[in-house]
Amino acid sequence: MTSRDSLSFDIYGITTCTEKHEGAGFDFRNRCRAIDGFVLFTDGEAELDIVGEEKLCVKKGDFIIFNQGDNYRFYAEKPCSYITCGFMLDFKSGNKTKALPRMIKCTDEQFSRIDLLAKEWGVSRYDSEMSCRIGIMAFYLDLFRATANKELSDNDPAIKLAIDFLHGNFKRNFKTEEIARFCSLSPSYLRSRFSEKMGMTLTEYRDRLRIKAARELLSGGEFSIKETAMELGFCDVYHFSKFFTRYAYTTPARFAKEKRHLG
Repeated sequence: MTSRDSLSFDIYGITTCTEKHEGAGFDFRNRCRAIDGFVLFTDGEAELDIVGEEKLCVKKGDFIIFNQGDNYRFYAEKPCSYITCGFMLDFKSGNKTKALPRMIKCTDEQFSRIDLLAKEWGVSRYDSEMSCRIGIMAFYLDLFRATANKELSDNDPAIKLAIDFLHGNFKRNFKTEEIARFCSLSPSYLRSRFSEKMGMTLTEYRDRLRIKAARELLSGGEFSIKETAMELGFCDVYHFSKFFTRYAYTTPARFAKEKRHLG
């Protein structure tokens, strides 16, 4: 990735990260939003009318990205609930207006991450604001990467094939030669092309899929750490714990414990 393609941003000045519950006939209008932020619908549905854009019907799991200055209105006929978060998003480089879509449908893992952030904010510990800031930045960084990766893969059939292979096989160990055969490319050319286009190696991309799956399995409470390690293709708990700590900045045991505590 060249310097022209680099993205640098910061998030600061978080004002809230809270779940709200509204009754029937909820009608909220913001003619000029003061700060950036997002809204994640956690239950029910509503109509969202943003001036200058098409109306949206938002439901549970919809994650809406707001920018400073947005003029919009929410209306819900029936009771609904949502997590709202406000902060300043400062782009050091990159294009803010084209970086992310207005709305995405959250996966279960993404939904869980935002829910944990709101609960972390509500605890009001001395480190809650810092923890939320780090969590929001990590979430947005993943969104930026996913958006950029989709644009790149859509324009490169070989990269799309490699990504499809990785999503279907990340739970097991494999060699580059196997993916290369799947993409009808030489291993060295695939490695070089993937790294150039995606800004990471094939292994790094696979590891991102694994850590996402690990968070989901441990958050659900149905899988132990050992079972999660086996499910994701690790030979033992020790290697899985080292992997999880490197990417999640906490141990799997602590992650699972905090999930139970906050949940």
